[in-house]
This record gives sequence, C-alpha cells and structure tokens, in this order.
Amino acid sequence: MTDKKIFTLTVFFFIIFFSCNNKELPDKIKNLPRKLVIKNIPNELYAEKDSSSGYYYWRHKTSVSSPKFDAKILEFGTYNYIKDKWILGTVIHKPYGPERFEIWYSKKNNDGSWQFCKDAILKKGEIYTDASNYSIKNANLVERNGLWYYIAEDPNGKMIMGYDYYHANPETIKK
Repeated sequence: MTDKKIFTLTVFFFIIFFSCNNKELPDKIKNLPRKLVIKNIPNELYAEKDSSSGYYYWRHKTSVSSPKFDAKILEFGTYNYIKDKWILGTVIHKPYGPERFEIWYSKKNNDGSWQFCKDAILKKGEIYTDASNYSIKNANLVERNGLWYYIAEDPNGKMIMGYDYYHANPETIKK
C-alpha cells in the first residue's frame, strides 16, 4: 500500500470517527453516568455475505466490563445514526434484556474455558465478550455509523451506562 493511500485512509477514518463521536448520544443514555467500559473489536467493520441467506453481516466482538464494582446489566442494544438521528437497530426492534446478556456474553477463565455471565452480573474487573456479535444485517452493502450501548445498575441501585462506536463500511471484508 502506498504512503498516499495510507494517509488517505487514515484521514478518512479520523473524519468518520470524530464526526460520529461528536454527535449527541441517544436520549436513552445521554444523561446516565458512563461507568462501564465497552469495546467493539474491530470498530471499523466490513461486510461478510452469508451464502445461505444472501444477507450481508458486519461482524465483530463486543466486550463489556465494570472496572470499579459489580453491576447488573438491565438492557443493551445498538443504535444507528441515520439522517441526523439515532435509531434503535436491534433485530427485535426493542432493547435486549438481561436474559440475552446472560447467554450471549461470557468471560474466559484462568484454565482457558469460557463461563457465561450468570444473572447478567458483571463482576468487578472481569471482561465479558460476545464473540459472535454483528451490528448490521442487510440485503445490500450499506455504510453506517452506530454504537452499542449497555445500561446497568450499580451496587447502590443507580443506573449507569457504557457505549462504544462503530463504523460499518459499504464493502466486503478483505480476505
């Protein structure tokens, strides 16, 4: 890859990243304290086409942690930034609840095994990951900015949140 191409891609990434980050957050989370750490890996997504369904998927891993105390996940989901507003983007058209978090997110134990997040309770300092997450399912290649958000209850019964942005590219993954 040439230096000019690398420079152009870097500039493009920063424009997209900062334009998405400067947008106001969805109403649901904007007034809650940000105490959870969320990480989409990667956060720059490329589509994969599922040969059986014909749909494109923008897959990634999403990790969630509560660094300072145990916290119970109450709800989570994804928002897409479309036409200057945040639109809930879950496939069920409503937020996911703790029962989904409990079976989708797991942590790696010291022996290398994986353990699901019992009762959707994030243990202090533990990282829980959904290794098969995806942000968009679409019949067409689309470009989209979005975020995954998580709302939890801290030990004092207060609502807290965390989020991480992603950018879905209108191209297929490079293999």
